[in-house]
Amino acid sequence: MNILTANTVTTVEFSSKLEEINVKYKKEKEDLKKIIAETARSQAEQILADDNDDSMGNPEELCKKLAELRLQYNSIIVKQKEEFNSTMKEYTDKIMTNMGKWQLIKTRPNSNITSDDIPLCFICHKAPSICSGGSACRVFQESEKKDKALQDLAIKILNSYEDDKRTAIRMIFSKVRIKKPDREKQRHNQIMQCLENTCKTYHIVRRAPLRDEKALVMKMYDCIKYKMVY
Repeated sequence: MNILTANTVTTVEFSSKLEEINVKYKKEKEDLKKIIAETARSQAEQILADDNDDSMGNPEELCKKLAELRLQYNSIIVKQKEEFNSTMKEYTDKIMTNMGKWQLIKTRPNSNITSDDIPLCFICHKAPSICSGGSACRVFQESEKKDKALQDLAIKILNSYEDDKRTAIRMIFSKVRIKKPDREKQRHNQIMQCLENTCKTYHIVRRAPLRDEKALVMKMYDCIKYKMVY
């Protein structure tokens, strides 16, 4: 199986998994929607029927129930995101595995190990024992790890502040066309300022040191732009 065929098979497999996730959580949202509608209706009837001078017009019970339903909704969203991100990571790992295994070699003459057994180095495409990349390969791998860690942190920060995230999403994907370059630059600066404030708030609340702020803010921007968060 060549690399294109392997990746196509993998993509079809994981597309099906992602669709199953969407269907699963869509059903949960639809069920919750019915509960919210019924709760709002019954609470509205109780409020309208309340003629007691002391409690008339008090929305406390309604707000309490809506807050509980809000928690249920947030729980569904978090679970869906976690399952989606986990599946996408599994998909990426599988694609990278395909990339590393599509070329294979014999390690030594007269060996029982065939070319179908040993994967090549992802960087130099040679067996690990004779990898020509050396430190370059290790540097690449370390760079990949750091980038992945930065991306995970960016997603975590964005998901910690739903209002800020949605504001940034609206600004980035605004359909309003700005003809003047200076206005477009101004909007971009506003987006970056919004993300920068969110980033600082996250670290201040947790009393955590903020490193590589510019890189982290840019990664937050990319996560929204490429729809890694929603």
